[in-house]
Amino acid sequence: MQEKSLLSMSSDSPTVDTNVNYEVRKQDISAVNEVKEMSKKPRPQELTLTGTTNESVTLLISHLLYIEAVGNYVKVCHLHEAQAHTDMLRATMKQMEETLQDYPMIVRCHRAFLVNLSQVEQIVSHSGSTQLLIKHCHESLPVSRSNMAQVKAAIKQG
Repeated sequence: MQEKSLLSMSSDSPTVDTNVNYEVRKQDISAVNEVKEMSKKPRPQELTLTGTTNESVTLLISHLLYIEAVGNYVKVCHLHEAQAHTDMLRATMKQMEETLQDYPMIVRCHRAFLVNLSQVEQIVSHSGSTQLLIKHCHESLPVSRSNMAQVKAAIKQG
């Protein structure tokens, strides 16, 4: 009688192939480990920014000061031989933002500006507006109210 109940239970209940579950878990773990390894890999310190034409700017990421939208162009301000230098590229801010998305210290502070927070000398706030004073060129970049939270979060991380 006991054999009969065991047979009926095994035929009614779904079978689970533990080997398949083990393989799926193994794949999940390897995918998580792969993502962890990618995040540990050092980002390239030298970067080439390109426009839609054949001009480009190659610079060390630590030397980037800011990028400003100017019509159909972007003005890339960076250090060159310890001096602030600007180059114009025919590109959009969105293209620049996508190129620089792997660098958390480079954030959008205004619709017209991307800034390297490691190059900010001082944050000036008065009468409800906030400005970022940039080292080496002493430009002051505006911080829009809509981007204030993103800038503060990036400063806390860095």
